[in-house]
Amino acid sequence: GGSDHEQAINSLGLHLVGVCLWLGGLIALTVGGTAFGKDTAAVLERFSTLAGFAFILVVASGIINAAIRIDLPAGLASPYGVLLLGKTAAALVLGAIGLLHRRRILPQLSLKPGPGTHTRLLWRFIVVELLIMGAASGLAAALSRTPPPGGEDIRPTLTPAEILTGYLLPPELTAERWFTV
Repeated sequence: GGSDHEQAINSLGLHLVGVCLWLGGLIALTVGGTAFGKDTAAVLERFSTLAGFAFILVVASGIINAAIRIDLPAGLASPYGVLLLGKTAAALVLGAIGLLHRRRILPQLSLKPGPGTHTRLLWRFIVVELLIMGAASGLAAALSRTPPPGGEDIRPTLTPAEILTGYLLPPELTAERWFTV
C-alpha cells in the first residue's frame, strides 16, 4: 500500500524473470546434460550468455527493490537487511562462479582434450552453483516473509487526486517548469 508499490512490484517481476531464466536454464542443463556430448561447449556458451544477462537483471532489480523498501545503509542492520545482505552475497558468488565458467571451463571444453576430461569439473561447478542458488532461494523466501524496517508515514487525509491515482498532483505549472519538468 505504499506510494512506491508499483515500482516495487515491477522490480520484483523483473527479478523473478531473471531468476527463472537463470535457474531454469541451469536445471535444464542438469537434467538434459547427463551425457554431455560433442555440442557441450556450444550449449554451455549459449547458456553462459543467457545466465550473464539474467545475473545483471537479478542484481539490478534487486538493488532497485532494496532501495525502495529500506533506507540505505541504516536499514541493512535490521533482520530484513541482514537477509538482504546474505542474498546479495550469494548472488555475487554465483556471478563469480559464472565468470569462472566462462573464462576457464568453456575454453577448455572447446579444445576437446578427450572424453570425460573436464566433465567432472563441469559437474562440480554445476552442483555448487545449484546449491548456492538453492541457499539464495531460501534466503529469498525468508526475505519475503520478513517485514522491511520502519514503515511509511500515512497522512490522515488524502486529496481527491491521491484517491484516484495514488499520487499527489504535480506542482503548479509555471513558466520555468514548462522547460524543466
